[in-house]
Amino acid sequence: QLQQTTLQLISRHDGWSGEIIGLVSQWLANPDMDADQKRSLTGALIAFSTEEDIQQIIADATHDPQTTLTTRLLLLEVMARSRTGEFPRHWHAPLRQTLGDANSRLVREAVATVRSRSLTAFDESLLRLSRDEGRPMELRIASLECVTPRLGQLPEELFTLLTDQLNEDVDPLL
Repeated sequence: QLQQTTLQLISRHDGWSGEIIGLVSQWLANPDMDADQKRSLTGALIAFSTEEDIQQIIADATHDPQTTLTTRLLLLEVMARSRTGEFPRHWHAPLRQTLGDANSRLVREAVATVRSRSLTAFDESLLRLSRDEGRPMELRIASLECVTPRLGQLPEELFTLLTDQLNEDVDPLL
């Protein structure tokens, strides 16, 4: 409880990110964070998301295969909700890696991050995902939704993918 209160106080002050790096790193390595720690951690990471050291910690933890699924989902949410104007360069590689992850829940959150930030640097990954027949249909459609506004013309196989969903034998995705 004391750590959470301290973190909340520090997160309210610009330029104090150096004070929380150790605590944030410790919490990110903890596979057993409770709900209060997760909330405090999310708030602090969002509050300090403009700080390069914090961006690097987020990137490293997202990229680390030892990071738990729950923590990786939290980090993707932080990326989506961060206060950075431009999407940090440190986050490109781990987000691209997550778009190719085998875990559909992680990939779904990564696609949501791309959508919420209107990121165009991931179009090829999204197109590849939309064409992956081994992925759940709603994930393929969500990936395609992110990229179609920038496509001059929808490739025939992707048009067919969409129109096949209009068949009355197909369960609605929503």
